[in-house]
Amino acid sequence: MTSNINLFTPVQLGHYTLPNRMVMAPMTRLRAIDNIPNSLMATYYAQRATAGLIVTECTMVSPLSLGYINCPGIYSPEQVDGWRQVKDAVYEKGGKIFLQLWHSGRVSHPSLLGGQLPVAPSAVAASGKLHTPIGKVAMETPRALETHEIPEIVEQLDSEYSDYLQSLCMWHQHPLLRKPIHSENACLGYHCKPDNT
Repeated sequence: MTSNINLFTPVQLGHYTLPNRMVMAPMTRLRAIDNIPNSLMATYYAQRATAGLIVTECTMVSPLSLGYINCPGIYSPEQVDGWRQVKDAVYEKGGKIFLQLWHSGRVSHPSLLGGQLPVAPSAVAASGKLHTPIGKVAMETPRALETHEIPEIVEQLDSEYSDYLQSLCMWHQHPLLRKPIHSENACLGYHCKPDNT
């Protein structure tokens, strides 16, 4: 094992050569007005393009995956255009960026979901409160997913099946690289782990 690793030297990550070994961890900024990435976000990520790799904030895969106000999505043409603006700004500065996909699961509220209940592995409410369009409210008991609904959510998280995500990733010569799936803490993937859900 080498003990003299320099953080400022390039490193190979799968097919990608990163200019250094520093990775900017995802940090939720909630700056996507109407859930559409915008110029403010492009500036924010471009200012950090000297990191070897940027992992974006959580990005909703469908309208029913929303857990926070102003969280960006990747399920509409307008959102794809917004992420394209972010990606282009990062690449212009020589950076690399991974888009983090996300489904909030039970950590949501009907006021964020057009009146529909959040979904989860079972009908067990998460504790805590959320900031919503109607103020800070307790999370409601979600609707338990039916077995037949699971493949649709898996497809939303799998870039092979997302037309919008594919159009973004194939744009010009600069793909938005990989799409890690956020599956810890307050996310649907994590909800499948604990004994209480």
